[in-house]
Amino acid sequence: MPTPAQGITFTGLPAGLTNVKIKVAGVDTTDSKSRLDASTLDLTVGSDRVYVDGLPDAGSGNVSGSTTTITCQFLSESAPEAGEVITYDGASYKCTEVEVDYTVGELVKGSATFVSVPA
Repeated sequence: MPTPAQGITFTGLPAGLTNVKIKVAGVDTTDSKSRLDASTLDLTVGSDRVYVDGLPDAGSGNVSGSTTTITCQFLSESAPEAGEVITYDGASYKCTEVEVDYTVGELVKGSATFVSVPA
């Protein structure tokens, strides 16, 4: 049976939530972009270049090898401030982006993005 979204509490996020998305992204160690060219000038003409694996980087929000991003939408003009740090589910998240939408004939809506902060 599917789990309903109503009734779930997201302590630490803005009031009046209408949508919450939680994305966890890990490091892809097979990504060819992390390969480094280790070729030297003494390679003979026509030979293949030499590559070594680089160090994987999960980004600035890396916590234990993965980065968690929380994107939320809410009905309010009381938005968090960019740079503000919150605690959600025992972890710290920094607000990286905030937007408030004032549209004729509609309620004031906002959205915010929070990224995990290493301890």
